[in-house]
Amino acid sequence: MVSAYVLGYGGFMLLGGRAADLLGHRRVFLTWLVVFLVFSGLGGFATEGWMLLVSRFVTGVASAFLAPAGLALVTAAFPAGPARTKALGIYAGTAAGGFTLGLVAGGLLTSLGWRWVFFAPVILAALILAAAVPLVKAPHSPEPRTGGFDLAGSFAVTGSMLLLAYGVVRLEHAGGRRASRCSPSAPTSSWRPR
Repeated sequence: MVSAYVLGYGGFMLLGGRAADLLGHRRVFLTWLVVFLVFSGLGGFATEGWMLLVSRFVTGVASAFLAPAGLALVTAAFPAGPARTKALGIYAGTAAGGFTLGLVAGGLLTSLGWRWVFFAPVILAALILAAAVPLVKAPHSPEPRTGGFDLAGSFAVTGSMLLLAYGVVRLEHAGGRRASRCSPSAPTSSWRPR
């Protein structure tokens, strides 16, 4: 479950930042917040394991698009100087605190039922969406956006990031194969230290 989220988040972070720059930070933020809300809710209603994995993967992708768009909105909302520094500090502290609190709250929510681990983010995302629609304004961009998506580059970078995230995720299982080769049933004479 955690690995599916990490793959989506790590694999699509760069593409999410590019999409926010080209399509507009507010639009990308609100669109992917809705995607996060919907797929988190679908995870709560899942009846099969693959549904949970798909739900977690898509919420990871949604977070990969939300994070750079949200950071860009905060940066654009405050002029350079102490106000922006303070806003970015609050943003980073809230993100770190939310991650930590989410782990603790997730453990507590399982006492009500595992589905609440998915439904609680739906409630939070709905509250954020209700506040963001009237309050978050699109930043004034004096220059028109130029360029587009480099599809070949996007696929290459996203594929590379997915493979990198997959490699990190698989590190926790790295000893599995080696342990099977050195099982107690194997003859000890065949093993030699290197």
